[in-house]
Amino acid sequence: YMLYYILLLLFVLIAFVTLSVTVFFNISDIQVTGISKLSAQEVIAASGLEKGDNLFRSNLKGAQKKVEQSQAFADSAKMVRKLPSTLVIQVTEAVPTVNLKTGDTYAVLSAKGRVLEVNQQKPNDKLITLEGIKKDGLKRGDFLDYEGDEKLSTLGTIVEALEEVGFQGIKGINLENLV
Repeated sequence: YMLYYILLLLFVLIAFVTLSVTVFFNISDIQVTGISKLSAQEVIAASGLEKGDNLFRSNLKGAQKKVEQSQAFADSAKMVRKLPSTLVIQVTEAVPTVNLKTGDTYAVLSAKGRVLEVNQQKPNDKLITLEGIKKDGLKRGDFLDYEGDEKLSTLGTIVEALEEVGFQGIKGINLENLV
């Protein structure tokens, strides 16, 4: 009798797992939080996920990357499963933090290095203006990679520190001659 119960348990487990990834846990509701500049429809479309997709078979990491790469005002995105059938896309919108002088024009960046605006004729007076970093060909939505370049790494550290302490009154920083 013991073998019979073990086989029955195994069959029930296999049936449950099979139904879980095929019939149960299909997405019936997709919610987007943390947005004000973006529309929920844009974020959902960018994720590539649709109602009817399975919560466990869907590639949530891939959807997260798609949202972060395609939405210029999204600094980050996180996909959260809410059982039994809801997917929540938590978006952190990019906030203008610094002006980056690029030749005769300015680019507006977020704290995480997301390029929000390019070819601005005048810097935004409410933001810190950075000079001394040579970056050509910036496009809206690009991320500056703080890791590979000493000046960009310094920029990332400065921006994070200023964001953390909320320091006001700095109008400009020149990173031309780092020692």
